[in-house]
Amino acid sequence: MRWTRDDRLPNPLEKLGMGLGFFRRYADSFWQATGMELDLVYADGEPWESVASRVRGDFCRNVALDPGKAELCRNCFRNACQLARGKDGFHTVDCHAGQRFSVRPIGEIGGAGVLLLTGRVTAGARRKTAEDSAGKQTVPQSIKTQEAYRGALDLIGITLPYLRIRLDVDLLLAAREFPPMVRKACQYVDDHFQENISVAGVALACGVSEDYLSHTFSKCTGNPLSRYIAAVRIGHAMYLLQDEKPGIAEIAFEVGFGSLSQFNRTFRALRGMAPGEFRRQEREGSGK
Repeated sequence: MRWTRDDRLPNPLEKLGMGLGFFRRYADSFWQATGMELDLVYADGEPWESVASRVRGDFCRNVALDPGKAELCRNCFRNACQLARGKDGFHTVDCHAGQRFSVRPIGEIGGAGVLLLTGRVTAGARRKTAEDSAGKQTVPQSIKTQEAYRGALDLIGITLPYLRIRLDVDLLLAAREFPPMVRKACQYVDDHFQENISVAGVALACGVSEDYLSHTFSKCTGNPLSRYIAAVRIGHAMYLLQDEKPGIAEIAFEVGFGSLSQFNRTFRALRGMAPGEFRRQEREGSGK
């Protein structure tokens, strides 16, 4: 994997991380459920500079804003990202301020390898204090047991295949300036893909004709809207297939397909294999 990116190219992670598309909603939900942050970062250069402005927790934000401690944060994060490059899973660090965070490689986006960042919580029973920029003693607001922290990392690992395919979709939207109607159509599909939606239904929700939406969507993205709907559904199916319990037919209907045969055809067309074969490969890869 190539880690150094061409600085002449626009940085799509800025849009992905700052609020565009599925990833930001995914990160918001993860934060509300676990108190742990999620972000994306290129590991080359100074990765801390790209995420420092998006720190959510008051404790870490106060530490990062302190000029005397910001350099410690920068060095700690740079070293963690460098070490994470060579790992298959998460590389976990307890930082200088007593906070725990983890990073892991997730593949190549926008011409270089990308790391997923999570954590920024105090793990275990110890509560370390630090001084903010005003000299006031502060404590971390989020305390995680070791088991809860590992469980959150496991949750990310389970959902990572789905997250990765959705990041590809988000990158498509981030790389170009699409008309508001195209973005609205994508948002509608994201929110309603499990329902019996069609191109005509999406056009109605967007307030335009089916022909106009189809033509504009294909012209702007290079793909028909029907393929986008299928990709979103198959991406979610890939996540559900990680679990051995639900049957393939159950998953097909869960993600919005009207029949098992339609699901199998679409899955094979987009992934190059049958759903059952994908499930077997995932099980063998995870050692289950």
